[in-house]
Amino acid sequence: MPGLLYLLTAIAGICLFSTGCTNLQQPSEPYQLPPPPENVHLAAKLQSGDLRPPADKREFSTSAPLTLPEARQLVKQRSPALAAAWHAIQVQSALQRQARLPLNPEISAELEEFAGSGEFSGIDNASARVGLSREILTGAKQKMALQAAEVEFASVLCSYRSLLNELAIQVETRFYAVYFLQEELKLKCERLELLEETGEIIRKRVNAGERSSLDLLKQQTEQTDAVLSVKKTRRQLLEAQATLASTWGELQPRSLPVTSEWQRIPPLSIEILQNAMKTSPAWQNSQIEISRANAALAVEQSRKYPNVEVEGGFQHSRENDNWALFVGVSMPLPIFDRNQGNIAAAQAKLHQVKAETDALDLELQHALRRAWQHWQNAEAALNDLEQECLPAAKQYHDAIFTAYQAGEADILELFDSRHNWLAKREELLELKQECETNRLEMLALIGLNDLNELTRNKE
Repeated sequence: MPGLLYLLTAIAGICLFSTGCTNLQQPSEPYQLPPPPENVHLAAKLQSGDLRPPADKREFSTSAPLTLPEARQLVKQRSPALAAAWHAIQVQSALQRQARLPLNPEISAELEEFAGSGEFSGIDNASARVGLSREILTGAKQKMALQAAEVEFASVLCSYRSLLNELAIQVETRFYAVYFLQEELKLKCERLELLEETGEIIRKRVNAGERSSLDLLKQQTEQTDAVLSVKKTRRQLLEAQATLASTWGELQPRSLPVTSEWQRIPPLSIEILQNAMKTSPAWQNSQIEISRANAALAVEQSRKYPNVEVEGGFQHSRENDNWALFVGVSMPLPIFDRNQGNIAAAQAKLHQVKAETDALDLELQHALRRAWQHWQNAEAALNDLEQECLPAAKQYHDAIFTAYQAGEADILELFDSRHNWLAKREELLELKQECETNRLEMLALIGLNDLNELTRNKE
């Protein structure tokens, strides 16, 4: 009986050692993980003993106007959504490592015919059976599962890049909303000052009996409307500033002036934009969906082959106190269930995803062409205003000002020319904002942060 105990201990030790070695395998990481955002806890940044250095952690001034690069940097540093997406990558990376691991063997031990009565009392006449068993995956199941895990990992990487692009577009959209409201407020304040000056002149002439009191009432009505418009724009500006600050998680409302120089969009044809869409996150995600459906089909097809369970070990015979080996093989017979339904469902799902991808491609192409056409129209109107209307209004204002200095024009005529000049500048600002809206829509569709990249690639 001491030989039995020694044998049991040896077999158990070998099995536990082999199982432990299997679990300690650390496959190499096939993908380069993106660096973590700034608001991820330092402990979560530790990957294989490596602490990635943080990005630029300088604090931006709260008094100086905020620039667009600074706003983008704040989003990258403090966005909770970006931190959550980074953790999602870590989840899929761990699941991918798990998919590479082989199945563990199982150890079994049996002790029979003991602790009974008569000759079976005690354990001297007991018989024992010790063995190992392991399930062998057939049909390349592990390979198919690994491919599916790689597709999921590629999906979260694409989602991470897509989120980076969405945050960049979102912060730029909100940034320029603040910028254009600032410029609009300046023009409205200038109009209010002009109305106040006009009101003083009209009031003096009404007192002198040169103008009707109705003219003064009309001017006061316009001035009141201008005051209300200035107040409304200031409220909208504060709301837009709070919305911009919330992009990087700042919830306390405060004045947040911005500074920027509006730039024209480089001349781009619709063909260049359509070709660039092949690199957009939306298009890449649709291709990943096809890969996911293909991987799911491959997994279901591998499951039509039954797994084989192999076992073997030592068996002790009580009659002659001898030991012998035993070997066994078992597998289910695929007579009825060969996973036909799941395979057919996976095939149908693949066709569905391909059809949805084609529909999405048409929708994206239509949206891109619509945004491009709106940009073309706004750009043409902007050019006409800058090249014809604006110079004419400026020339008229300068001519009236010269005539006023020479005593040939009335001051109210001068104010009227300034009103006209101001109205053209307001119209110019509206067209710039429309061009910016169309530009951001095209950026969101093609997945870029700067349309100048297309012109550089073209060169």
